Amino acid sequence: MSLDDNMAHQHPCACCALLVDCKVKNQELQAFIAKREWGMEMDLTRFREQYRDSFKRNRLKEIEELKATAASQKANLTSQIEDLRKDLKEKTCQLNEVQKQLKLAQDDDVCAKLRRDLRMAEVREKDSTQARMSESRGFEEQLRRAQEDLTTKDEEILALHKAKNAFLCRLTDEGEGPVHAKPTKIKDLCPMEHTQVEAHEAKLTCVIGLARKQEARLNTAQRSVEQELRQKQLQLEVRDLQLQTLTEANEFMMQNVTRLTEDVTRLHREMQQFVKEPTTSECGTEAADGGTVTYRDYTCTPHKRRQT
Repeated sequence: MSLDDNMAHQHPCACCALLVDCKVKNQELQAFIAKREWGMEMDLTRFREQYRDSFKRNRLKEIEELKATAASQKANLTSQIEDLRKDLKEKTCQLNEVQKQLKLAQDDDVCAKLRRDLRMAEVREKDSTQARMSESRGFEEQLRRAQEDLTTKDEEILALHKAKNAFLCRLTDEGEGPVHAKPTKIKDLCPMEHTQVEAHEAKLTCVIGLARKQEARLNTAQRSVEQELRQKQLQLEVRDLQLQTLTEANEFMMQNVTRLTEDVTRLHREMQQFVKEPTTSECGTEAADGGTVTYRDYTCTPHKRRQT
């Protein structure tokens, strides 16, 4: 005879009462489990809706902020472009003045000084260009590292999303209500797992915030680099224009110097020939055809003949 049979033989009423109590407790436990599962599903549904609505609101707010920022940056860039145009106009006027001065200068010393200044300007421009190129490479390296960090953050966010979705799928993949719930899901609904979900959500929110801040810093740095590169490009164009103008002026001045040298040489040669001619105001000789060739005294112009 077993122990249960012995207890039933000795205390039949107590066993029946214990059995009834166990059945009642079991029913209460089943009802509690079903209610708890239904409550958790409702909480998860509300959490999804709240998360979706909050995400939409945040995205709309970010879009509005980005639009406002873009409008402000556009206004700033427009103002900077106008300032650059004014500066370019002033530089053009200065270049015109320099060109006029260079056209007036016809001395070898001035030409030599201009050539030295031109060489020094070319050397300075070359050095500044190399410095800007090295600075640009540094900015590109910083931008590349920031993009790698952002890619890493995106991978972490994707992994957290996958873990969250997997956990939510484990909670909602069986049945639609408390009637179809199974007791084996008690382990999935324990407070530890619920705390883990909240921890994952908090970590996900933190990582998303950090990624957005990193992206904002990256965009700001990129816009700053692009703006600076545009300014440097405009400065280079202005300096190239200045160098080109100086070169053309130098060539024009050298041509004038060459032309003046040739004129002086020709005048000197003609003056030597003029010294050998008669100094009277007018003298004549008989031409081969019977006419008279008259020589006139030209003191300031090349000596010419006129047959009468």
